[in-house]
Amino acid sequence: MDIITFLGLLISFVGSLFLAFSIKKNPGGANQMSTDGKKLYLTVIEPNKFRFGVGLLALGIFLQAIPFLVDPIYQIYLRVFH
Repeated sequence: MDIITFLGLLISFVGSLFLAFSIKKNPGGANQMSTDGKKLYLTVIEPNKFRFGVGLLALGIFLQAIPFLVDPIYQIYLRVFH
């Protein structure tokens, strides 16, 4: 089960990197002015990278949760059938 947990951690990390790199500065330089006169640059989210990152993150979290979900069921199985 430790391999599954480590694999889930690795997939979650890669998913978070995809999420981080899916957000980038607007290539056209679009901006707004704040109330104190500073430029606030707008961002663009690349939808394919964002969706893939969210999917990897969800898969990684699920893989990390498998040992906690399976162990109680296995313990009940041992009590009933052994």
